Amino acid sequence: IALIILVAVLVLRKDADSENVDSASADTTISQQTLAPGVLMYDANAIALTEDSLQARVDEMFERAKEGTMTLQFQNTAISADGVNFTCKIGNAINNNYDMYINIYKDSTLEEQILLTALIPPGSGIESFQSEIQLDPGNYEAVMVLTQVEDDHATLHAQLSVVLNLVVENY
Repeated sequence: IALIILVAVLVLRKDADSENVDSASADTTISQQTLAPGVLMYDANAIALTEDSLQARVDEMFERAKEGTMTLQFQNTAISADGVNFTCKIGNAINNNYDMYINIYKDSTLEEQILLTALIPPGSGIESFQSEIQLDPGNYEAVMVLTQVEDDHATLHAQLSVVLNLVVENY
């Protein structure tokens, strides 16, 4: 959104002050201007776009975003009665394009790994897991890292992290 606003401002700037833009091409460099002290200046490398080239760049941005999106499919709480065996619902949504694996860490330090799954294909998921370490009773704000991998199973495609609440009941 910030990129779209920046580009829109540049297009408006082009219309308002056409003598500072070389209009010989659709994408042209705006000349740097000196303004009063303490006032921002226009970047000498900023590009002014026509309406058509702006739409083309927006379309390209949306196409790239589609490729990199990852739909989350999980319940944000996993529960355990013994500090090791957790019930959960975590899935790789059917509309995702890539297999993924999941890391769960005890907290935001990412120092104590609780889980590392094998690859989970789109449309599949897990409903339980065993923690690599036994957790004491209490509530934990764990960090779940979801990593998509390319078809070669070696190239990382996308990665994101979310908070997963772990509830360990008194045992």
